[in-house]
Amino acid sequence: MEPGYEIVDFPTSVGIQTVDFCGHRCAHCPLSAERDAGRITKGVMTVELLNNILDELAENEPSLKRVNLYALNDPLSDERIVELVRIARNKLPSTTLGLSTSGILNFTPEFYFELKDAGLSTLFVSIPSLDPEGYKKIMNMDALHAVLDKIDLCISKENSSIIRIGVPVTDEFNLEDFKEYFEKERNLPVDVWAVENRGGLNIHFSSQVPKKISQDLKDYGLKWKRCDRPLDMANIMYDGRVILCCADWRKEIILGNVSTHTLREIWCGKTARDIQRKISSGDYDSISLCRGCSENPRVSPYGF
Repeated sequence: MEPGYEIVDFPTSVGIQTVDFCGHRCAHCPLSAERDAGRITKGVMTVELLNNILDELAENEPSLKRVNLYALNDPLSDERIVELVRIARNKLPSTTLGLSTSGILNFTPEFYFELKDAGLSTLFVSIPSLDPEGYKKIMNMDALHAVLDKIDLCISKENSSIIRIGVPVTDEFNLEDFKEYFEKERNLPVDVWAVENRGGLNIHFSSQVPKKISQDLKDYGLKWKRCDRPLDMANIMYDGRVILCCADWRKEIILGNVSTHTLREIWCGKTARDIQRKISSGDYDSISLCRGCSENPRVSPYGF
């Protein structure tokens, strides 16, 4: 079997959607279109269900690498998120806990330190460009300087930050600007990732893919490989549904529901196993969601 595409008995990474909502209109994300179409419910995960999920994860903590308290949403839309992080940390003392945000709404230095004190390991702040016009083009909001100011306020009051900068690499991204501004001047790590068509739902994808991927970007860490997400990552929606992957914005391929079955039962069940075998062997075209996804080698524009 190809290295890295083994089928495991329990996910090593888990995304948990505590609230089914995001108010942004980022150009590289289909969520705003799904919201306009009425497919975003604003549903909220009960604390009881979250506790049940975390109890099972705690039983399998040695195999876990990361638990993200977000999935297809803006986690800061959940006013309970600080308390939910605290609950997760108490259940999972050794697991990396992550959140991701644009830093635009509901993000303040005070809120950041509450999250940090609650036990959050990493807060990713998504910033696609340090050029105000480029930022506005991607984020559909003139908020770059406000976000940067809030980050500066946070790091000015701490010795060690849990903030990491997450960057979808488009033509609006300049690597040297980010290295100078964040790494050199603010000692904040920058994580780059190849912009995706999000299971075929990113309608702007073709215009966002950089015309050229420089060797500097490759050396810095930008990479692409055929998808392995359904082989090691579980995504649990607010109502307990376990969906195929983080590109299943419409929640079309349901593997099971943790309200009625354990995550292990779902992960090792026939529906999940059939798909995992196909992913493992590279057969993406027989899976409806994967057929047109840019993580499918046949569709991907990335030649590296």
